[in-house]
Amino acid sequence: MTVVPVEADEDYVNDFVQDYSDAKRLAPSRSQELAEKALSTEQPAPPDEDVSYPVWGVEHGGPGLAHDPAPQNLCCPCVNDLWREEVAVWKAVRDGTPAEELATKKSFKQ
Repeated sequence: MTVVPVEADEDYVNDFVQDYSDAKRLAPSRSQELAEKALSTEQPAPPDEDVSYPVWGVEHGGPGLAHDPAPQNLCCPCVNDLWREEVAVWKAVRDGTPAEELATKKSFKQ
């Protein structure tokens, strides 16, 4: 985990995340989550690989697989994508990358 000794300016982070959120059309709850992660002095930690995340499948009224329930770790790539986005925003706030430039990225593979 990377630790930055200098805290990010809260007003700058909120403006950055708002611009990023507007460009990506994010939900307000996701914007708030990104702002909280970006304000942290520590880089966001990767998701726990041992945790199984809920799957939106047949049992929840979603498409799923009709013949066999989906494995519980099916959603892990989504969780990892969200984490990569959090890390990208966290880094961009600190290195001065414009929000619009970051928002144009299709993926945040590291």
